[in-house]
Amino acid sequence: MTFCLPLLFGALQLGCGGPELPEAESTPCLADSEGEGGCQEELLAQAVSSPAPGYRITTPFGKPGSWAAGYHTGDDYASPTGTKVIAITGARVIEAAYPTSWGAAYGRAAVIEAANGRRYLYAHLSRLDVSAGQTLSAGRQIGLVGTTGNVTGPHLHFEMRVSPYRYGTDSRKPTW
Repeated sequence: MTFCLPLLFGALQLGCGGPELPEAESTPCLADSEGEGGCQEELLAQAVSSPAPGYRITTPFGKPGSWAAGYHTGDDYASPTGTKVIAITGARVIEAAYPTSWGAAYGRAAVIEAANGRRYLYAHLSRLDVSAGQTLSAGRQIGLVGTTGNVTGPHLHFEMRVSPYRYGTDSRKPTW
């Protein structure tokens, strides 16, 4: 079955005679469904390269500093208040609140859990567009960048933790 799927701002179209993903980045799609969890979601997940598209990391994971862990536990994307924040992978929303169980310093935030068990925190949001229990596809808008919690300016703090999801000890460089 062939279908046309514009990915992230129309930059890439697969199955429509447009450019194809390079061989190293492509993954065979064996599902015969084009709905939730099918080929379209797999292809979109390949194209999501940032939780804050168009903005770069300004404070990286692991940077030493005065944070409680002694280092920065996520990646920060400095961007204007109101910038769209998106899911980097398909996942289930664990929490979407102000504050979450991860602490008030993160302000208004969402925590999502991917199928591989990794949990991702999207923090300091001005607005949440998801709720606990919701299932998200890669590329789905989670909320908007803001200045809630402990911040010095508008940015997205994007953090990944692995089980048992404790601050500082289970934090990893965000990957997906």
